Amino acid sequence: MPLAGMPENFEDYQANKTHRADILAINPRGKLPALEDHANGVVLAESAAINTYLGDRFGDGKIVPRAGSAGRGTHDQWCYFLMAEIDAQSLWTNYKFTTMGGLYSIEKNEMTAESCRLYFNKQIKVCAEELKERGPYICGADFTAADILLTHCLNWAGSFEWELPEDDVFQEYLQRTTTRPAYLAVYAPKPKL
Repeated sequence: MPLAGMPENFEDYQANKTHRADILAINPRGKLPALEDHANGVVLAESAAINTYLGDRFGDGKIVPRAGSAGRGTHDQWCYFLMAEIDAQSLWTNYKFTTMGGLYSIEKNEMTAESCRLYFNKQIKVCAEELKERGPYICGADFTAADILLTHCLNWAGSFEWELPEDDVFQEYLQRTTTRPAYLAVYAPKPKL
């Protein structure tokens, strides 16, 4: 069961029901995404790991470059950077001290939230420079799973209404990544019945 949008408070979080028994059986941390590949007996629960696994298993060596290649090293570097520095250190920490304040922290904290925004801006500039120098994607010429993560992080920053440094670079980048048929298949507005 996917999340029904980004929870705006603890009640919304609980309504998403990520702590159901069937989800906890896949990921005891009660978080999505999670993947069960019955064909291989694999259970994974972290977006970067899931993307890499699927790219290795079903990809053509572009969405996730082949293991041991220079491209794979670059890909993994960006994935780990995006997950550890951008997602965890700024976006998720901000979320804990704003929207979820009181659940994962003692209370909401504007100073912590501002620190997260400043840290995000410092780190995301590195991505802007990479896109300008080696783009059009974060690993160069080809769209990779690292772009899935960067697009997610940029969209999440947008949901916080954070202004992006180098906004023109990121808007052009998001135009490329969010108009892809695969993205639209998942995120395009569905017609109302």
